[in-house]
Amino acid sequence: MDFVKLAADFVLDRLELSWSDVKWGYEHGILSAAGVVEFAVARLAEDEDAGSAVVELASLSPQEHAEVPSVLEKVLQSEGVAWSSESRRKWLYLVLAWVHEHRDELPDPLGIVEQVYADFGYPVEIQSFVSYMPPEDGYEPQAHSHEENVARLFTKWKKYLETFTTT
Repeated sequence: MDFVKLAADFVLDRLELSWSDVKWGYEHGILSAAGVVEFAVARLAEDEDAGSAVVELASLSPQEHAEVPSVLEKVLQSEGVAWSSESRRKWLYLVLAWVHEHRDELPDPLGIVEQVYADFGYPVEIQSFVSYMPPEDGYEPQAHSHEENVARLFTKWKKYLETFTTT
C-alpha cells in the first residue's frame, strides 16, 4: 500500500486495535513508524502501567524510528499477544474508510478501491463495490446510466463501512 499511510489519530478514532493489529498495519506499510509511536503514546495515556516496552516505544524520537520493528516486537512479547487473523479485515476497513472520507479529494476513488481489492487479496466482503466485478444481486448495469452505476457502488461502499464490525 504505497498510496496511503493512515494517521494514528484516524485509526484510533475508528477501531480498537491490538498490538498485533498495529504490527500488521506497520508491516504492510499502512501505518508509519511515527504512527506506531503515536499509538504507543495513546496507549500510555489510557494506561500508565502499559509496560516498559510500550514506554520505550512511545519514547522513540523521529531519529530512532528505525528501532520501531524491534521495540514493537518487544511489546508483543511482553504483552503475550498472538497473531490475529482479524488484522487484515480491520486494516481493509480502515483503508476503505480513509479513502471514502477523502473521496472528493482523490481523482479516482473507485480505482483506489480496485487497487485495495487486489492489495488485500481480493476479499469477498468488498467485491460488491469493485467496479469491474459483476453484480450478484440481479442488478443490470447496462440498464442504467454511468452515474447511476457509480452512485450504486458508492452506496454499497458506504453500507460496508456502516455495517463493519469486529469479531
